[in-house]
Amino acid sequence: MLLYDEAKEKGAGIGEALYIQVPLFADAINLVQSDIQLRIKAYNYCKTFSTPPYPSLQDTPLTYIDDFTIIHAELQAASSANKKGN
Repeated sequence: MLLYDEAKEKGAGIGEALYIQVPLFADAINLVQSDIQLRIKAYNYCKTFSTPPYPSLQDTPLTYIDDFTIIHAELQAASSANKKGN
């Protein structure tokens, strides 16, 4: 919670703050979840090949939509931070 509070106070995104500070208190490999990695790979595949994950929006589970939205936002934030020189 302190990391989250600090990130918000400094105007950084929580994803960026975790990426930068996790090595200070944990081995990042212990935080990687295979299901999350598979979802990120699915997102990348869909974006790269302009292919939806399911035949229609109605067939797409809400968790996919939520996860893809989060992944997209984090990638945008990372891209923005890189452009700013952070």
